[in-house]
Amino acid sequence: LGDSLNNIFIKRSSSAFHALTIAWAWQFFALIILIPALLLSGIPPIDNAFWWSAVLKTSLYIFSLFLYARALQESDI
Repeated sequence: LGDSLNNIFIKRSSSAFHALTIAWAWQFFALIILIPALLLSGIPPIDNAFWWSAVLKTSLYIFSLFLYARALQESDI
C-alpha cells in the first residue's frame, strides 16, 4: 500500500517537477528521519573504504531513482 501511494504521489508531482528534482527530494525527506536516528545512536568510526562505497552507492541510487521517476512520469498508472 505504501509503495503504491508513493508511486501515485510521484506521478502527480511529475507534472509539476522534473524527474531529477523528485529523485533528490525523495532522498532529502529520507534524511529527515535518518539524521535524528544517527544522532541518537551515535556515529561509529568510519574509514576511507566506507566513503568511496557511499559515494558510489549514492550516485547509482540517485540515477536509478531518476530513471524510476522518469518512467512513472512517462507511463500511465
